[in-house]
Amino acid sequence: RFNWKNSVVRWLSSVNEYDVVVVSTGKDEFKNAQVVVISYDLLNKKKKEIEAFRFNAAIFDESHYMKNYKSARYKAAQPIMQRVKCLVLLSGTPALSRPIELFTQISAIDRKIFP
Repeated sequence: RFNWKNSVVRWLSSVNEYDVVVVSTGKDEFKNAQVVVISYDLLNKKKKEIEAFRFNAAIFDESHYMKNYKSARYKAAQPIMQRVKCLVLLSGTPALSRPIELFTQISAIDRKIFP
C-alpha cells in the first residue's frame, strides 16, 4: 500500500505527500484526503466513511479478487465503482480459470453493456 503512496507522490506533482492517506487500520481517517489507498478488506470495515466520501476516480489493483459478485470484496467496492467518473481495474491475472470470472470486472467498467 505504501508503494502506491510513493508512486502517487512521485508521478502526480499536484498531490502533496500529506494529501495521500494510506488506510492501514479501521481507525484511520481520510476525510480531507485527495488520494485514499485502502485494502479490499478494509473497504468493508470502513463502509460508512466510504459511502460518504466522494471519489472522482478509483483504481482497483488486483481486480481479479472481485471475480465473484457475491463476495464481500465486490460488494464493498461496487458503490465506489458505480459513482466514479474514472475507473481503472488492474490485474496481472484477470481470469484465473474461467471466462465468467471476467464478468464482474467488465460489468464494472461498462455498465451499459453489462448491467
